[in-house]
Amino acid sequence: MVRIGHVIYKADDLEQAVAEFRAEGFEVEYGKAKDPHNALIYFSTGPYVEIIAGIHMPAVVRGALALTGHRRMVEDYDRLAQAPQGYSRIVFEVEREKFTALEHLCAVHDRSTVISPVARKDPHGRRLSCRCLVPDDWSVPMFVTPFAVDTHRASAHPNGFTRIEEIRYAGSETAVGICLGAQAEERLRCSIGDGTIEVSFA
Repeated sequence: MVRIGHVIYKADDLEQAVAEFRAEGFEVEYGKAKDPHNALIYFSTGPYVEIIAGIHMPAVVRGALALTGHRRMVEDYDRLAQAPQGYSRIVFEVEREKFTALEHLCAVHDRSTVISPVARKDPHGRRLSCRCLVPDDWSVPMFVTPFAVDTHRASAHPNGFTRIEEIRYAGSETAVGICLGAQAEERLRCSIGDGTIEVSFA
């Protein structure tokens, strides 16, 4: 079984999205102190919400991916940049040794993958790093290794919420097949649909 690490919320404007979540009683922190491109809503237990704005792919990365057979990933990011604001991707948290099996699972469903390291220093001075197994289809969940640092909150949010209770995902047959093949935790409720992701809190 794989556990959900976080769910991505695609925002048109980062500051506005942060303000909206704060107005709903969530405590939100930016991903880094200077020039952040994301913000996080951590909980006392379980997965967190990552708010991302300005989703784009640098020209050098676009070229490298296209040359190595990942043109579909480039085109997918272009479509995502024009997509409406809202929850847009599920991210599973797995140990590094599971990547080979998950690469095979994605390949069975005709989805190629790339492995990428990610690291940042958060506003508390903590270094957060992981490795990501990224399918070339944004609708398919991504897989990341756990942070060495525990980012869970010690208390409830001002609105009383302590966790993500359930994530309902109406995905494509491919995306749902990968979720089922990876044996996603029961918090994720999958069905075939238009890609909509709904998140409920408790």
